[in-house]
Amino acid sequence: MPYSLRVAAPQDAAEIEDLLRKAYGRLLVPDYGGAELAAALPGLSAAYPAFLASPTCFIAEGPCGRILGCGGWSEFSPFRARSFAGLGHVHHIVTDPDHIGSGIGAAIFGQVELSARLAGITRLHALVTRTAAGFFRAQGMQAMGEVAMRITPEIRLPAEEMHMDLAGV
Repeated sequence: MPYSLRVAAPQDAAEIEDLLRKAYGRLLVPDYGGAELAAALPGLSAAYPAFLASPTCFIAEGPCGRILGCGGWSEFSPFRARSFAGLGHVHHIVTDPDHIGSGIGAAIFGQVELSARLAGITRLHALVTRTAAGFFRAQGMQAMGEVAMRITPEIRLPAEEMHMDLAGV
């Protein structure tokens, strides 16, 4: 299916949240228990307005305007703390489950990497689900180890901490 990339906007929030719920609700099932995933899904699928309003959040849009994927980066950690200079955090690289393998996720990640480089970011960091770790390795990110990803103060999921050096490459 053809698609185009564009910068996300706050008015995309509802459709992005629907995509996140659909993708995470289907794709994470093999790696996380039903109760664990059900508890985490509302936090995983939240679209943050400030991130959607930034020029570093991207969506893949199908020919009829339907959002098929999204993702981006920011200088803020998943816990919304500002990072040190040169560090960017990858957020929500996700593709509609019906379009997995179509190149949408890789195209979004490529845009994330390019945008980060142009902004002077020298290292990308990500906390990724077990399900997504293989995708991120294929994009060139390196595993640092398993961590407990905080979804809410009460809910944590096992995840992989990953990074990618952008300096001098």
